[in-house]
Amino acid sequence: MRVRDASGRPLRARVHLQVLFNGAPVGEIGVHTVVGVWKETINWPPESAGHPLVFHAEVTAAGSTVKLDYPLTVQAR
Repeated sequence: MRVRDASGRPLRARVHLQVLFNGAPVGEIGVHTVVGVWKETINWPPESAGHPLVFHAEVTAAGSTVKLDYPLTVQAR
């Protein structure tokens, strides 16, 4: 996830990341302070395979908060 200003410069931000199922939080990825980029490898539990999940991010930077939702489906290995 990249956090940039309108000119493309990295911003310091607070990023709160969760996994949602049917709109309810089912997993807490965490709260991170970043400067421009958050990156992490997530190992999903096998039980999550095939379920429609949402990767939910609340990003606060420069006094504003933006909420972003990214639908995802974990594939079975």
